[in-house]
Amino acid sequence: MPRALTVETTDDARAWISARGTLPRLTVVRRDTADRVAQLALSLKSVTLILDELDQVCAGKRWLSEAARDIVHYGRHLRVALMGTFRRTQNVHEDLIAMADTAFIFRHSSGSPRDIDAVKDRFGSEYAEVAQRLEPMQFVTWRDS
Repeated sequence: MPRALTVETTDDARAWISARGTLPRLTVVRRDTADRVAQLALSLKSVTLILDELDQVCAGKRWLSEAARDIVHYGRHLRVALMGTFRRTQNVHEDLIAMADTAFIFRHSSGSPRDIDAVKDRFGSEYAEVAQRLEPMQFVTWRDS
């Protein structure tokens, strides 16, 4: 069994599972929707799902992916963890932030006051202030206490 696998779609991943019984510990799905990858994670259980651009699974307060919503709300019962990135805090569902244990907050421009307000509202004013002073690729870590 290889240590890592890259497949194009979740259908390719399911075919691998059918032929070999399981996926390698690190499996990258390159060209499929976040919803279909979340559905695969739910079916596998005991996995960590990492999604780039989490704002693809929600539009503000509305979930676009029922599978991703289920992972956020019930993943702990299925041993499905979620990690991901998104560009703007205000573009993701409040539940993603409210149920997060840890967040890495990157630089926010003071020219985007709505973004700064979203960081302030969700993480606190000290994080909003620090986020404006960070250099590119620097971040500050917020942890739920």
